[in-house]
Amino acid sequence: MSVQPVDGGRRMELIVREVDRLGTLSPVATRLLEAASVDEVDLGELVRLLELDPALSATLLRLCRTVDRGLGDRIKTVRHAVAMLGLETVRSVVLGIEVMGVLRGEEEQRRAGEATGFDVRGFWMHSVAVASASEVIAKRLRRAGLQPGEAFLAGLLHGLGRLVLHLVLPKVYDRALLGAQQRRSTSAAVERMLIGMDHHTAGRRLAERWGLPEPVRDVIWFHGQAFDGVPESAHRDLVSVVTLARALCERQHLGWSGDCAPVPALQPLAQRVGLEVDEVEALVPALVDEVAERCEILGLGEQSGPEVLLGAIVEANRRLGQINETLDREARALRRRARVGEAITFFHECWCGDEPVEHTAACVCGSLRHMLEPTCSAVVWWTNRQGWRLARQGARARPECVPLPELRADPLALCETMSDLHGRSAPAGAVIGSLDALPLPMGAALRAMPILLDRDLVAIVLHDADVRAWNEASELEPIRSVWASALRSAEMLARARALEDDLASANRVLAETQAELAECESMARLGEMTAGAAHEMNNPLAVIRGRAQLLASRLGETDLSTSVQALVRAADHLSGLISELNRLACVDGPRLADVGIEEVIDRAISRAGERLSGRPQIEVSGASGGRRIRTDRELLADALAELIVNAEESGSQAKVRVEVHEAPGDGRLYVRVVDRGRGMSERAIRHAFDPFFSEKPAGRQRGLGLARARRCIELLGGRIRLEAPREGGTIASIELDRACVMAPAA
Repeated sequence: MSVQPVDGGRRMELIVREVDRLGTLSPVATRLLEAASVDEVDLGELVRLLELDPALSATLLRLCRTVDRGLGDRIKTVRHAVAMLGLETVRSVVLGIEVMGVLRGEEEQRRAGEATGFDVRGFWMHSVAVASASEVIAKRLRRAGLQPGEAFLAGLLHGLGRLVLHLVLPKVYDRALLGAQQRRSTSAAVERMLIGMDHHTAGRRLAERWGLPEPVRDVIWFHGQAFDGVPESAHRDLVSVVTLARALCERQHLGWSGDCAPVPALQPLAQRVGLEVDEVEALVPALVDEVAERCEILGLGEQSGPEVLLGAIVEANRRLGQINETLDREARALRRRARVGEAITFFHECWCGDEPVEHTAACVCGSLRHMLEPTCSAVVWWTNRQGWRLARQGARARPECVPLPELRADPLALCETMSDLHGRSAPAGAVIGSLDALPLPMGAALRAMPILLDRDLVAIVLHDADVRAWNEASELEPIRSVWASALRSAEMLARARALEDDLASANRVLAETQAELAECESMARLGEMTAGAAHEMNNPLAVIRGRAQLLASRLGETDLSTSVQALVRAADHLSGLISELNRLACVDGPRLADVGIEEVIDRAISRAGERLSGRPQIEVSGASGGRRIRTDRELLADALAELIVNAEESGSQAKVRVEVHEAPGDGRLYVRVVDRGRGMSERAIRHAFDPFFSEKPAGRQRGLGLARARRCIELLGGRIRLEAPREGGTIASIELDRACVMAPAA
């Protein structure tokens, strides 16, 4: 049983209030308490008060017979009994009887319907035994200021607070006694934790209210403590005597003390009061007979010395049974803790620390099987990255992970529900709702055990193990903490890797954007340069070309005329180069319109035919069916024509193919030009879109076609790529992903 602390302040107020409501002592006891010495007592008045109480008078006369068996039988009156016993003895006996009478009466009134863990008869028998032992030890010591009668009263009332707590809070005090039994400790520490007050304080409170002698109050408060812990102002000798007497009676199992801690050794306690341990143990035979007689005198039942010994043996066997039960319970708990430790070791053997969440969850299942041996186990977890997922350990410890898109449990609401369980498992259906979304055998009585609950990661173990013998909140907490730390680490690692991928992708995009920006700036500068060059160079070139043509017409058919014609062709070439540079840098913005893709491809093939001296035979696929796009027909046709020309000039043995297809789900349109020609080198792929770059024989082309094609596609919000497949040839792809609306023909 785990002992939970409570609000001690409220309990203390209740105890104090109830203590003040307990009955008061009789006039005889009150008068005796008022007397500090014999001189202050009117013996005649005392005798008259005692004679008015027949039960008390009979008890005093019976006590005389036990004190002196020769003379005691001749004493027939209360006056003679008082004279024989002495005022101190009479005072102690009367106070003890009165206190017992008041408290036993209170106990009988409150007994019905209350808890029964408190052994009332055993408590009073133990109190009488401690009182008798204290009286015998005090007689042995014969120390100044230590009265045997006062020692008897102090021993009789030393556990007064236990009875007070039993009367005021019977059920709660039973829980405190049970907690002390399970811990095998004194009850005072558990009382302070559970009630807010121990029996020492409660007993002292009642003793102060009744005005009991100060030595008795000190014994009630300090008995059982170490000698050095008792204040010097207290009656340390009397406290030590009662502590020794109590240890002796506990060792002999005389009555019920209420404590379950190991009995303290007698030797140091005996040496503290000035006795040898052999002397103390030698008191036991006479003490047993004394206890039997005193119990009979005080109304606790008639029993002989052997019967008292038999009761002590029974009590010893009961205590031994409790100890065996506690040890057995602790042994089972230790075995469970050992299994938890083995499961933690197993978990760390299969989890390396840098595993993904899926593998970590599978390791959790494996360690759970090692610990609880369920027939079905799995881990369900939720992250804001992936939603609900389930993992279980498959064959050969390989993790099996499946998404759970149909699981609709709210993670935040689930956190609140599972937090109320305080670490204990609950029926899975009551926690996560319908189990139909889980790929697990539904015939098993699945239970849900919370592992990790926060706003970003929720993890729950599902199992069908029998955990009734486990204290899940405490015994399984260590391995749950290990699982939670591992899952949190795995999720943080996954997030870190995702951030790394996002950062790498962002860096790539940034590099591409910077390259595109640099190229745009270069094109802008080239446009400014070519615009100026076209104005400054075209006029001189026109003059050169015109004068060269005039000169050629006058020279006729001569060798010099051939040279002049070459001069004209060079001027034409230079003029064309300037025009193409101007077209590359100063491309007009797109004029978007809804056009058919088949119409664009046909126009591109016609333009390619103009440059190839004849319309090429192109194999087109995917363009039929009236597919329409929103784009600039001329820019797209120019770019596609350039790709077709390059493909035709690659020396392809098969027909060049133009393939059109739409990427599912992302709205992108792809137009691919595929040839089976000589292919392109890695260097050519890398620099193919650079102006003036070409691996073709010198003089064939200027190397501006692919650069202009990419410029056109970029203006349309698309991309163009070149690939060199292993089987040979080249694949040129145009990807349109912006302002490209697919629509059927009207």
